[in-house]
Amino acid sequence: MKIYAFAALILIYLMLIAIIFPFTVDDAYITYTYARNILRGKGPVFNSGERVEGFTSPLHILALLAFPHERAIIPAGKLIGIISGLALILYLYRRTDNNWLIAVLVAMPSFTISSVNGMETMLFTALLSIFLLSRFICISRAMSMFLIPFLVFARPEGAFIVLCALITDYLFKRNRGYFLNSMAIFIISSLTLFILRFLLYGEFLPNTYFAKAGGIMDMHRVAGGFLYILKFGIKTGFIPFLLFGIHILKGIKNPVGYRDKWPLIIMVLVYFAVIIYEGGDWIPFSRFIIPIVPVLFFLAFDGLPADRKGVGIIILFLTLQVIVGAYEFSYVKGRQKGYDHAHRYIAEYLKANFPKDTRVALMDIGIIKYYSGNPVFDIIGLTNKYAARDPDNLTNHIRDFNPHILVLVSSSSLKDGFSSPFKRDQVIYDSIVQNGEYKFLLERNHFRYLQGIRIIRFYRRLFRPLSSEGHLEGYYLAVFLKTGGS
Repeated sequence: MKIYAFAALILIYLMLIAIIFPFTVDDAYITYTYARNILRGKGPVFNSGERVEGFTSPLHILALLAFPHERAIIPAGKLIGIISGLALILYLYRRTDNNWLIAVLVAMPSFTISSVNGMETMLFTALLSIFLLSRFICISRAMSMFLIPFLVFARPEGAFIVLCALITDYLFKRNRGYFLNSMAIFIISSLTLFILRFLLYGEFLPNTYFAKAGGIMDMHRVAGGFLYILKFGIKTGFIPFLLFGIHILKGIKNPVGYRDKWPLIIMVLVYFAVIIYEGGDWIPFSRFIIPIVPVLFFLAFDGLPADRKGVGIIILFLTLQVIVGAYEFSYVKGRQKGYDHAHRYIAEYLKANFPKDTRVALMDIGIIKYYSGNPVFDIIGLTNKYAARDPDNLTNHIRDFNPHILVLVSSSSLKDGFSSPFKRDQVIYDSIVQNGEYKFLLERNHFRYLQGIRIIRFYRRLFRPLSSEGHLEGYYLAVFLKTGGS
C-alpha cells in the first residue's frame, strides 16, 4: 500500500506543476542570458564586453549548458527544477519510508513553485537536503563527500553551509579521517571556484554578494530576515517551528538520546542564521527558506506518533497548505500574465522600435534583457559593479552609461504622479527624469491581472503590515526616452 500512496503523491506533485508550469520569475532570465551568451561564443557575460558575475549559481549555468541549444534554455531551467524535486522526493521515500513526510512537502505550494520558477532553488534544495541527511541521519559517507563540490558551486552560501556541516560533524563524531577527506574535497572545490572566478571576473566573490549583502551587518537587513522567516511561519501555521522547538527541548533534556539529531538541528539553526544575515528575499514563496524545508520537515514531522494527535497535526497542516495554495497558485498565474503584459511587451517594443545597441537602465533586468538583447545597466547592481558597490553615486554612474531608455517602477500610473516603492527608482526619477533629461514614452502595469483576483485582494488586506506589496496600487513599468534622441 505504501508504494501506491507514494505513486499518488508523485502524481499530485506533477499535477500541481502542470497548473503553474508557465510561470518563470524575472530573475531566472539573468541566468538564462549568461547561458545564452556562452552558447553564442560571447563568454559568461551579461552585456557583451562586461566581465561581471551577476548570476547566483555557477552549477545552474553548467546544468543549463548540458542542453546545447539556446532555444532549450528556458525549458531546461524548468526541467532541472522538476528532476531535482523528483530526485529529492525519491530519496526521502527510500531513506525514511515515510509518506506523511513527503505529503507535507508536496502539499507546500512554495515547494512546487520552486520546482518550475526557472531558478536554481530546487537544485540547491535537493543537493543540500540529501547532503545533510546523508551526513547526519541516513549515513552515506560516499554520497556526502560526492555532493560537496556540487554544493560549493550551487550557491554562494553553499560553501559556508558545507564548512559548518563538516565542523559540526567532527565535533560530534570525532572521525578524523572522514573529516580530513571531506575537508580536502571542500578546500579543492572552493579553491577551484575562487580561481575560476578570479580568472573570469577578477574577483573572489560574486557581484551578487556585494549587491545583496556587501559583507556589512545591517540591522535593517537583519530585521528583514526575521520578517521573512515570520512570513514563512504564518504560511505554515508555525506548525513546523513548534514541532522543531519541541525536539530542541527534548534534546536539551535528553542530550544522549538526541545525540544523532543534534548536528542536524544545529545545521537548521545555522541556515536560518544565514537567512537573517542576508535579509530574506524580495521574490515571493520563501525562496531562501525552501532549501532547508525538507530537513526542517524531517525533524518536525518524521517523529510524529501515528495516533489521533499526530494524524490531526498532519491534517491541519495539509488543510492550511490548501488554503495557502489557493492564494499562491492564483498569484503566480496572475504574475505570469503580468510579465507577458509588461516586461515581455516592453522587450518586444524595444526590439521592434530601437536599434540593437540601444542602452537601457532599469531594475527588472531579466525578461527585458533576454528578449530585447539591448545593453542593460542594472540599477540594483546584480550585474553591475558600480550600482552594487557605489550606490550613493548611482545617478552619476547612470549618466556615465548614458542610457537611451530608462525603465522605472511606480506604484501608480504616471497620470497620478510617479511614486516608486523602491528608493533607487525614486532617486533616478527625481534627479534625472524631473530635470527634463528624459520624457515619458509608455507604461505597463505588471500587477494588472492580480488586481481582479478576489483572494489576492483579501490576503493583502489581511496581512497588509507584513506584505511588501500590500500597499502598492500597481507595479507600473514606466518607460522614459532620452530627450533629443532615440
